[in-house]
Formats: sequence, C-alpha cells, structure tokens
Amino acid sequence: MIKKEKGFISLVAIMTISAVALVIASAVLLRSITEAIISVDEESSNLAWAAANACGEIAVWKLATTTVNLSGSWDYNGDVELDVGDNTCYINSIIGTGNDPRTVQVHSTVNNFIRKLQIEVSTNTPAIIVDSWELIADF
Repeated sequence: MIKKEKGFISLVAIMTISAVALVIASAVLLRSITEAIISVDEESSNLAWAAANACGEIAVWKLATTTVNLSGSWDYNGDVELDVGDNTCYINSIIGTGNDPRTVQVHSTVNNFIRKLQIEVSTNTPAIIVDSWELIADF
C-alpha cells in the first residue's frame, strides 16, 4: 500500500510543478505579445508623425518657392495628397490671403494612428518665417 501512495504523491507533485510552469510560460508569452503590440503601435505612431511632418516641410517649401502674384499673395493653396514612402499625408487648403500670415494644416494616418500638425507662417516676402509648428489634436 505504501508503494501506491508514493507513486500517487509523485504524480500529484509532477502535475503541480507542470501547472506552475505552464502558468509562468503563459505569463511570459502574454507579456511578449503585449510588448510586440506596443512596439507596432509606437512604430505606426512615429510613421504617421513623420509623414505629417514631411507634408509640413513640403507645404512650407512650396510657400517659400512659389511666386507672389500681382495682388501680393502666394499662388500656392495646398489641398493636396502626397505619398511619403509607403504612407500618405494630406496638406489641407492653406488658410490666409493677401499679406496675412498663413496657417498650414497637414495630417497623416498610419494603422489608425492620426497625427495632425498646424504650422503658422509669416508672409514676409521673400523670406518665410515659421512662427509655430505644433502637433495638435484636431483642426
């Protein structure tokens, strides 16, 4: 009878150790999956920011290199979609006319991460002066 109890105790001990090892392995796997998801989300957020920033650079460059028409205002009005690598960014219509400062609004979306920038530009021709360049929640 004692031999049967030793085998039963060994079996219960092995099953308990296996259950604990399985719980630990599951926790490590879950943590790894969570870290991978966070990493992908962070990369998507950074790509969206980079694409929006590139659109902002292009918009300001276009304003700086576009000729001034006879009424004294720039001919570049924005309202374009641009490919930036594998992503797309959008330059909304430029806000402001005549000699008023211009507001440039750009945005990009990568894997549901939306980044929006608003850029304030002074219209001192021939020089372009960027007064502000900020990431915003909404236009």
